[in-house]
Amino acid sequence: MASRADTIASRTAKTIREKWDEDPAFYERFSRILQRLIEDFRNKRISDAQYLASVTEVMQKVRDQGTSQLPESLQHRPAARAFYGVIRRALDKLESMLPADAEVHATELGLAIDEVVTEHARIVNWTANSDVRNHMLNAAEDCMLDAARRKGFALPLSVLDEVGKELLPIAEAHYHDMERRQ
Repeated sequence: MASRADTIASRTAKTIREKWDEDPAFYERFSRILQRLIEDFRNKRISDAQYLASVTEVMQKVRDQGTSQLPESLQHRPAARAFYGVIRRALDKLESMLPADAEVHATELGLAIDEVVTEHARIVNWTANSDVRNHMLNAAEDCMLDAARRKGFALPLSVLDEVGKELLPIAEAHYHDMERRQ
């Protein structure tokens, strides 16, 4: 039973590593959960059966990319889900933000940023063009600041920086091969 669980854990960890850039907030969370399960099993805090059941559950959640726990508007938009995750993680750190408000704002911003990124990703060779990449990043930051002003919440520079450093890798993972459509 333990060897089967180790195999599942190993394959799940590999999937997490391979897909990390597609949705860093999501995969970081499950990487930590998986690592904790492995440590708990090795330190004999959980049984073989509990280990197998738990790593199987993590595998299933990684496989369905946690869509069952997300708002409907994000269900079929993988890039928007990734932007949502990064924004949600940043907003959750704000003491002035209620979790329900962070959920709503992160959903709206994830969808809006996906639209902004999609427009810029239509430019041929956008991944190699630093001007387009900078414009994409600036447009996404403007989108977040505009939403904060409209909704009446403060958006510290630390949130913009945190989201900004993960935005381009997510965009590349999802839109690296998008061609200009006319």
